[in-house]
Amino acid sequence: MDFVKVKIKSKEEGLTIKDFLKEAGVGRAKIEELRVGHSTFINEKNVNLEYKLKKDEELSFTFDEKIDFIPEHIKLNVVYEDDYLLLVEKTYGILIHPENKNGRGTLVNYVAGYYVKNNIKRKVRYIHRLDFETTGIVIFAKDFLSEAYLNKMMEKGKIERDYLALVKNTFSKKEGTINTFIGRDRHDNHRYRVSKTGKRAITHYQVLDKIEDNTLVRLTLETGRTHQLRVHMNYLNHPIIGDSIYGQNENRQLCLYAYEVKFYFPLNCSYIDIKLPIPSWFYKKNL
Repeated sequence: MDFVKVKIKSKEEGLTIKDFLKEAGVGRAKIEELRVGHSTFINEKNVNLEYKLKKDEELSFTFDEKIDFIPEHIKLNVVYEDDYLLLVEKTYGILIHPENKNGRGTLVNYVAGYYVKNNIKRKVRYIHRLDFETTGIVIFAKDFLSEAYLNKMMEKGKIERDYLALVKNTFSKKEGTINTFIGRDRHDNHRYRVSKTGKRAITHYQVLDKIEDNTLVRLTLETGRTHQLRVHMNYLNHPIIGDSIYGQNENRQLCLYAYEVKFYFPLNCSYIDIKLPIPSWFYKKNL
């Protein structure tokens, strides 16, 4: 049996545990599972979901889980970890998850292997995805409550995700915002494009440096549409180096790197700011 716990803050005082879970973004099925399983505790004493919370109490939930993907013992670069979160660096040319639970060779399989090695008997919960060619930080939640918080924070734009991209051509402005709609390209099912009938997509950019004939830019997602950064850079006539879909067919790895995440995480009352260095391969002509 495992557990997740949280200390109640003043703004949560007076809420029932059921309302607390709803506000955190926990779904009805999970709430019902907790109710039926008598899995809720205040200061280690079992209570029901109608209990009204008081400041500084310790609220905890028990659960019994097992790893839900096939573990593969590949070296994993963990860039941050605590009781609630696991942040890892995704390498080039792997998917976040397989098509089904029996699949192999993806990031969740490597995280499952890490869980086995460290005796973490929990489901593997990824919060967002990166393209097959994109590298950098991916956020995982270690329990159902952290997952609910992070998903809700992601939806409300409370997790800042910054990327480094090496793009073609010189910018006329040092910084700016791209605010368009993005939809699937009707002529090519694997491509997306700026389209009036698509979904709102907002990207902020800042020019950082000049590398030979190319430009290093910092890209910040305000929304998270499929291929958003790649489409937006191509839309500005600054295709990302190595982008075989929206740029030129170069013999280079896609120079798009999720290098920083920033957010306040309420379960441990911590501000998370993880920044990785510029990859050395950004400066290499051929990869």
